[in-house]
Amino acid sequence: MPSSGPNLGGPALAWAPPSRPESRMSRSRELARDALTRSPPVWDAINRSSGKLLGTYGGRLPGVCSWIEPQLHAWLAGRPAETPVFAFVNLLEAHEPYLANGGEPLPFGDWLDYARRAQHTVRWIRGDWTPTPQEVDGIRASYLGALRGLDRRIAGILRTFAQHRPWDRTVFVLTSDDGQAFLEPDTLYHRFRVDEPLTRIPLWVRVPGGRPRPATVPEWVSLIDVPRTLATLVGRDTFGDPQAGSLLEADGPSADRTVYAMTDGIAPKEVPGVPEGRLEFLNRLEAAAYEGERKAVAGESGADRAYRVERPLSDPCPPVAPADAATAGATRSARSAVKLALARIASKPYHGSVERRIAGWGC
Repeated sequence: MPSSGPNLGGPALAWAPPSRPESRMSRSRELARDALTRSPPVWDAINRSSGKLLGTYGGRLPGVCSWIEPQLHAWLAGRPAETPVFAFVNLLEAHEPYLANGGEPLPFGDWLDYARRAQHTVRWIRGDWTPTPQEVDGIRASYLGALRGLDRRIAGILRTFAQHRPWDRTVFVLTSDDGQAFLEPDTLYHRFRVDEPLTRIPLWVRVPGGRPRPATVPEWVSLIDVPRTLATLVGRDTFGDPQAGSLLEADGPSADRTVYAMTDGIAPKEVPGVPEGRLEFLNRLEAAAYEGERKAVAGESGADRAYRVERPLSDPCPPVAPADAATAGATRSARSAVKLALARIASKPYHGSVERRIAGWGC
């Protein structure tokens, strides 16, 4: 491992001065948030009814943050086609609570089926709702419907780029910050853990002209590889974290390097009323280290876990691996990541809530 220690996400531990003071969520925002997570079908129905009144429901309803596509279109149209641009687009359909089928018109019976599915994000966080297997299946069905809506939006964004930019000179990266879990083994939605359903995320890179890499990269890769990949394409081979590698080059990420994932829990202020025991389960710092076929998880509690993991994933809940030399190496790496994170957090004035940590990123 390099002497600088593991990469834990760059800005997350750079601790830039916060751009705004820490503040408690207003009561009105808290009530609106709880209402949305308790009853997303109500909000979905309001959205669809408004669409009918405005005469827009005959095609498609606006997606989440529907201003994105018009703003992107206007921004690209205002720049000469030969001028290089960088665009970052953040779509939220895959984030709970899930609206019905991505805003598509639905037969009333299908919408009722959706409306009967409990989601209850806040209740699950507080520990006063344990979904049945049937309810988990319903949540997963709503999530898949949201993904279908997301697919349609991505297709529209691709058409927008092709309209305004030379598509044969466009690099397109599609990825996420985390996955979603459906009680595999004990986590719902996202955050809180570094289990496989949360750390295995899609990462596609489209480059014009073809590159000397296979269609699927067999090594462990990380989001830190994306900046290095883009920099390599423009001749900046030394840019980015030294542990990163270009996903498109024959000498890309090494098969024997360590790849990390980390979670830092939930702020007590974010969801007031969480019992102390439940908060201990949710609000904890954990780091996972992937080395070859081994994955080790270490946390503040010191209770390490080690797994044998496969590529591609065949079991979202791999059994605990027996102790051996490979497991020991991954465990040392995970402990090193946690130790580094705790040392940096404790040494800065932004130690404490996740809200302060986010402020430290400059958000």
